Amino acid sequence: MKVRDKIKNAICGESRNISVSKYKKNRKYAKRKYSVLKYGLLTVVASAALLGGIYSYFGGLGTGKCANINEFKKYAVTVENLSIPEQAKIVALGEATHGNKEFQQLKLDVFKIMVEDYGVRAFSLEGDYGGCEAVNRYIHGGDGTVKDAVLAIDFAIYQTEEMENFQEAIVYGHLQQSFMMR
Repeated sequence: MKVRDKIKNAICGESRNISVSKYKKNRKYAKRKYSVLKYGLLTVVASAALLGGIYSYFGGLGTGKCANINEFKKYAVTVENLSIPEQAKIVALGEATHGNKEFQQLKLDVFKIMVEDYGVRAFSLEGDYGGCEAVNRYIHGGDGTVKDAVLAIDFAIYQTEEMENFQEAIVYGHLQQSFMMR
C-alpha cells in the first residue's frame, strides 16, 4: 500500500475496498427499494383500474344500462300539469344537486301550484331548528328582513336569492295565507 493511500485511509477512516463493498450493498438496496416501489405502484394502478371497471360496469357516474328514459317520460309532466293525489298527506320536493338555482326556482313554482290548487298551508325545510324558527317568525310578520331570515338558516344551500324569493312569495305574494314552517 502506498503512503498516499495510508494517509487517505487514516483521514477517511476506511479503505477503498470497504467503500466499494458499501457501494455495492447500497446499490443492491436501492435496486430492491426501486423494485418494491415499482411493483407497489403497479399494484395500486391495476387495483384502481379493476375497481374503476367494476364501477363503470354497474353504472358509474352515468345513468348506466338500467336507466330507461321512456319509463321516465311516462311520469314526467310540466309544472302546469302537475297533479297531487287527494289522499296524499305529505309531498316531498328534493333536488339532484344542492344549491342549484334552477331546482330552487322549480320548487317555488311547484309550491305555488300546491298552494293555489291543492290548499297546501305548510312547508318544511331540512335545516337547523333555530334558523327555521327565524324564518317562521319572518313569514308570520316578525321583525327583520327576508335576507336576515335566510341567513339564520345555517345551511349555505338555502342562503340564496331563490330562497329569499320563496319566502317573499309566501309573505307578500299570492301565497299569503296561514303558513306554518316546521
